Amino acid sequence: MKIFTSLSSTDEGFASEIMQFSDWCESALFVTAFFNYDQLLKILNNDGKKVCLVVSLRPPTSYYSLLVVSALKHVEVRFLKKELHSKIYAFTKSNSYKAAVGSSNLTNGGFFNNIETNVAFEGDDAYECYKTCSDIKDKSFPLTPKILSEYKSIYDSFVAYKGDEKEVKTNPSTEDEDYNKLWSAVDLVASFVETELNIYFKDIPPYLVIDHFWHYIVQIKKDDHKEITANMKRVNKEQYLTNLFNEFIKWDAEVSDGTKDIHQRSVRMKEIFSGNTQLNEQEILEVFLTLHSTRGRDQRFNHGKQFLEKNTKKRINNGFRHLLDESIDLNKRVDDLLSPEFELNLFKESAVREFNGWHYPEIYPIRNLKADSALKILSLC
Repeated sequence: MKIFTSLSSTDEGFASEIMQFSDWCESALFVTAFFNYDQLLKILNNDGKKVCLVVSLRPPTSYYSLLVVSALKHVEVRFLKKELHSKIYAFTKSNSYKAAVGSSNLTNGGFFNNIETNVAFEGDDAYECYKTCSDIKDKSFPLTPKILSEYKSIYDSFVAYKGDEKEVKTNPSTEDEDYNKLWSAVDLVASFVETELNIYFKDIPPYLVIDHFWHYIVQIKKDDHKEITANMKRVNKEQYLTNLFNEFIKWDAEVSDGTKDIHQRSVRMKEIFSGNTQLNEQEILEVFLTLHSTRGRDQRFNHGKQFLEKNTKKRINNGFRHLLDESIDLNKRVDDLLSPEFELNLFKESAVREFNGWHYPEIYPIRNLKADSALKILSLC
């Protein structure tokens, strides 16, 4: 057992011990009331080590630090409300354990600036700490992009000294971890280019703009993928990505099928579904040609006509309406459309997954293989 008390900002004994544990471990589980020090999780993630972070989702926990770590491939973020006050850092390797318990939150103040006292353990005591962390994790909720977005206004109000402390709801928007990870990465990119989005695309939902940015990265910059990946692994990746986005803005203004066209397709899709009446064949075909995946297949194989021939209008309407039913968890809607009860011929997983992003672009980012490829090129997944 070791006891660490930091009496000055130059005393980094506890932080150094945690870094040694991080170098040693294969995975880690952190429980902290407040959080804004994301560097430790970035290091663990870059080393391919799985980390679960449980925080108290209330100020001064930083929305922006949560946004960054939520997008990291090997990091799982969960939360509790104001009842969480524990600070435990547990590390595992094979069947061995190391841990620390004390007063330090996972913040710059807790690790470097405040007077804090912490105790580090190895062996059986560390295993007990790990079990305690696991028990707390089991009581926590997944931090989905929708919940994190709701927390942003709470945090920003706190920083600006505007209003009382509030709490977010615990119900996740979807249980699909892969989609939540992509969603967090999209939100991170949007935060990097927020100024440009507000200036050049102020009337277009950011998720639609980012979707077309993916096309630019994957297709238009296809000869530069290695260079982009290398640059995005550097410290100044935010500035580099912003520069890439400004290149995209110039390209987008010169092409005939740019972001404005994407937006119009989304607007038209909303118009089609605005009433309660059944869609006719022309409207069904318009929806089919809105999505990236089905639009491309129609251009190559005339799938639009075949889609109408191989599915009844009633079945298509029932499937489309079910996908749009916000009273049902998004992941269940997607699974349902891939099941025998709702499944549609020539409307497979890629189309099902991007459908809600077109109809609800203010809520959901469009999910498709292009987005996965872009995030991989940008080293964001």
